[in-house]
Parts: sequence; structure tokens; C-alpha cells
Amino acid sequence: MAQAIFYDVAREWWERFMLRGSVPYAEECWRRLEREVMPELGKRQLPKITAPMILAILRRIEATGHD
Repeated sequence: MAQAIFYDVAREWWERFMLRGSVPYAEECWRRLEREVMPELGKRQLPKITAPMILAILRRIEATGHD
């Protein structure tokens, strides 16, 4: 059985929950995920993603002054 890939799970979440509201907001959220998260986590299997990996991404985003 193949392990779930972060990109696939994130896309499924986005399609299921984000498109319920404002489409422009949902699109901006996906662009941010593509820009900030997918380069590092997009192709990883979920069990291979660690808290330190996520924390490093969040700290990098925080350092740019974005919220």
C-alpha cells in the first residue's frame, strides 16, 4: 500500500474545505502553500514529515514578516 504524499492530502483538504468560502481567499491560500510549503514537503510521504521540518518552514515564514 502506497504512503500518502503531502501534496495529495493538502490538495484534497483544500478542495474539500477551502472552496466552501471565498474563492479568491482559497486561491491565495493555495498559492501560499505552493510557495512556502510545497517545495519542501510536497513530495514527501506523510510519515516522513517531522515536527522540526514544519517548524523550520513556519520560522522562515515568520522571519519574512508574513502572517
